[in-house]
Amino acid sequence: MRRLSSLRRLLALRKSLPGSTTSQRLFSATDESVNHPVPLPPSVLAALSRDPDIGTIPKADSLTPDKLPASWFLVSEIHLGGPAERDLVVIGVGPVRGANVTTFWLFRPTNTDYERLLNAPALGLEIKRSRTNGYRNIELTSAAAGRVSTLQCKFRGGSYQPGKTPHAPVHYPPYAALICFRTNARSCLTASSSPSGE
Repeated sequence: MRRLSSLRRLLALRKSLPGSTTSQRLFSATDESVNHPVPLPPSVLAALSRDPDIGTIPKADSLTPDKLPASWFLVSEIHLGGPAERDLVVIGVGPVRGANVTTFWLFRPTNTDYERLLNAPALGLEIKRSRTNGYRNIELTSAAAGRVSTLQCKFRGGSYQPGKTPHAPVHYPPYAALICFRTNARSCLTASSSPSGE
């Protein structure tokens, strides 16, 4: 439990580091706000209403998918492909959020709409300074039973794909994890965490 509390403090501290006023790079399942909030575009809300992970929640609340409340999501403008590209990170809150986990979505604009680049459950999402194929790398952080694991994601084939091996910071013991990861080509990766990840 202390490790999880330490992780939350670290996430809050890293979110407030210099530079966060210009571009927020760290997002957490416990966030109540974001640095650069923007309205949720109707087409993105429509895409979220079709997401299978959200599909059961409106039914439990007697809502139809077309009535999905925008208040269930935090939305921040980010720049994954460059300063001119106005991408979105969407964070599930309210009934979409669980204990130490939520779903994070990344969208990029197209000529007429938005395209989903990533859909993944995690405790935290960090936009790294390093890039792959012109897009910033992503690091997902997950916590279970007081243990923390990270997964590097890189832009390949039009969406973010998981690295070869999830890994844990060296001060946390490695553990087996099932990380379900959704991109345009829905896939699921099972691996044991290891300090020698990608």
